[in-house]
Amino acid sequence: MIYFSFTNQGTEAPIMSLLDAVEPEAALDQAREGLRDTPGASEAHVFDGDQFVGTVQPPAYGFAGVNNTTGVDAPIDASPGGAIPHPGDVRL
Repeated sequence: MIYFSFTNQGTEAPIMSLLDAVEPEAALDQAREGLRDTPGASEAHVFDGDQFVGTVQPPAYGFAGVNNTTGVDAPIDASPGGAIPHPGDVRL
């Protein structure tokens, strides 16, 4: 058995990955972990040769401890209160 997955990244071509798993559940778990390392990925389709095994998706709110903020189109204002401090200003 040779398990592999195709990971969808929106408009880009899917990424094909060969999986080390030897059973279907382990292949799905490994594909799900692969989504953790691929920010912006929407899903991974797992196959055993020409047989479809299943599809995995990342959690609705992303993986814990992973920054999934790639692809943000709006500018991010990180300054406190939106004001830019000037030299000599005191902020508490």
